[in-house]
Amino acid sequence: MRNYGFESSDNPFLVHTQRIPVERDHTHQDRTVTRNDLSIDQRKALKDVLDLIHSGDRQLVSLGGFAGSGKSTLVPIISQELGNTRNTAFATLTGKASNVLSRKLAAAGVHDAAHVGTIHSLLYKPVFDKKGHIVDWIRNSELVTYDGTPVLQLILDEASMVGSRIMEDLLSFGVPILAVGDPGQLPPVQDTSVIEKTDVTLTKIHRQAEGNPIIRLANAIRIEGDIPRGWEPSEEIRFTDREQGVFPIIGEGFSRLGLNFGIMVRTNQLRQNFNTNFRSHPDPEVGDIVICLKNAPPIYNGMRGILEDLREEGLSWYRASIRFPDDGIIINSRISKAQFGMSATLQSTHTTGMLFDYGNSMTVHKAQGSAFDECVVIPDKFSRDTEKEYAQWLYTAVTRASNKITIAK
Repeated sequence: MRNYGFESSDNPFLVHTQRIPVERDHTHQDRTVTRNDLSIDQRKALKDVLDLIHSGDRQLVSLGGFAGSGKSTLVPIISQELGNTRNTAFATLTGKASNVLSRKLAAAGVHDAAHVGTIHSLLYKPVFDKKGHIVDWIRNSELVTYDGTPVLQLILDEASMVGSRIMEDLLSFGVPILAVGDPGQLPPVQDTSVIEKTDVTLTKIHRQAEGNPIIRLANAIRIEGDIPRGWEPSEEIRFTDREQGVFPIIGEGFSRLGLNFGIMVRTNQLRQNFNTNFRSHPDPEVGDIVICLKNAPPIYNGMRGILEDLREEGLSWYRASIRFPDDGIIINSRISKAQFGMSATLQSTHTTGMLFDYGNSMTVHKAQGSAFDECVVIPDKFSRDTEKEYAQWLYTAVTRASNKITIAK
């Protein structure tokens, strides 16, 4: 391995962190939507949500909607109706999801929000060393942004993946919260989704969304529990052979799209198999996509980044520099050698350093809350526990793709 001249530290496990600009993807596909553009069911949902919030009886109000129902369209409109966006925080569980939310808010003309980012970056503030590196994170005693702006109301997007434990933490600040998400998606691992039962729910799929083949397929899966027999391929949806035909598609996709391409699998064993088969070299290399497998603030489980610098450090570690463009972070840290290529997550970060693995393929739970330009989905009926769980898994996997999806049977 090359030596990239990383600075040494008295604490070899210290994570040196730098903030970097987040490259927000504001595209021509985004269009400003006003009250006048809303459908009848959206207008009713908007009124019902605002009535619940203005009543003052509830600290937490939830809005649910299936793919294509237009729930995300309501988020900026609700925030504008509530007023005072300078003191409104918009938060998601993942950086990728906050990138998507930022794009939608900007398209709707919301540019002055107190915070648009992850829940964790809202709950914790960084501690800097003399060189400007983030060396620790401490929990805020009040809900404030980086610059100290007080948060008077909080809107959570992609809230299906927010569990009761995180919600209890957020509610402890006493700030009114609106949680918006898709009740058809997978619940959090070993927890209950805060929108499993929503106060207001959008069920009608809008005409524009009905014309989107990916959304039509997703809702057919939600209703029927699987891909309907005889579903016809299209420019946006293709089917291929899992053993042979999928690998050229994967190679071309990552070469063209990088982090905006993903492979969705059901189990960690499948994740390991696809990552191993995709690679021509057994060890991690500069340029690899890697994924965090265990929380180590400011990096959290499921975050994907690009391995920019790497060298060996003793028998058990690498010293690595990893860029997380969606989260605005670069870290310089020890990472475990042993974790790469393993299907199970190591249990002790004290003796292994931070835990990363190859991030080309990922379980849908880790991909939840993120959106990719293109995805490959690997259905695995044999590992499902129940018909409902398999349908939720497949529905969630398909809805990760924005423009094109390949299903490898």
